[in-house]
Amino acid sequence: MALIVLRGGFERIAQEFAALITRLAPALDLNASVAIAGAEHIIKPDSGPVIVTMLVKRHAALSKAAFAERWRIGHAPFGRRIAAPGYQQLHADAPAEIVAVLQSSGLTSVNAYDGVGCVMFESLEQMHATRASPEVARDATADEMQFVDHSRSMLMAFEKSS
Repeated sequence: MALIVLRGGFERIAQEFAALITRLAPALDLNASVAIAGAEHIIKPDSGPVIVTMLVKRHAALSKAAFAERWRIGHAPFGRRIAAPGYQQLHADAPAEIVAVLQSSGLTSVNAYDGVGCVMFESLEQMHATRASPEVARDATADEMQFVDHSRSMLMAFEKSS
């Protein structure tokens, strides 16, 4: 998994990313790769070496706009309150012409998910303790169930190497 965050205007980012994909194409399975392009919302700005990432799919009954508002405004307070130093959301809301530029690089799955959530922790112990706390295990998860389709979403955790 490569998590690449490019900042700047959508057009410049799409061109840089397409060029990067072209250079990396020999080492990638483009049919099994996913690109998410959209706006980054930094809820808590700090980072940590342990990252829990969720590729998020919304419930089919929700429009993209309703999902984005529910996630960014309704659910983000959970991220602000937990012990983790960092929490970010990337909403897959790039304009269609930007998605087309990314697809022209050979990627078949651009914005196949509605977004990416990343929670950063200082240690594996902090991650386990936070995820086991009632606020996360019960409350945040119950809230997520209202707008995230977990059966079509993907959760992964990894630790940065130093």
